[in-house]
Amino acid sequence: MKILKNPIFKNYTSLSLNHGAHILLNILLVPLFIKFWDLSIYADWILISTIPAILTLGEMGLTSYGSNLLVVLYNQKKLNKVNFTFQNIFFFQ
Repeated sequence: MKILKNPIFKNYTSLSLNHGAHILLNILLVPLFIKFWDLSIYADWILISTIPAILTLGEMGLTSYGSNLLVVLYNQKKLNKVNFTFQNIFFFQ
């Protein structure tokens, strides 16, 4: 039972369930969209929904790196650097 209290195990389980839910949701929603929407409307929806996905790929992990850096700097009590890092991440995002 010690493994259930391990934070790495909790994070892994949480992320696995999150990915599984997204996969299941995508598998179920595609036939529903095609059934209730016209094929041309569904094609437009796919085109519109890819734009945020492409923009998300463009950030290349900057937000994840920045949030980890914010935690490290905050724990080191470097509040000026925390503020500077937050502003830069917000600007480049």
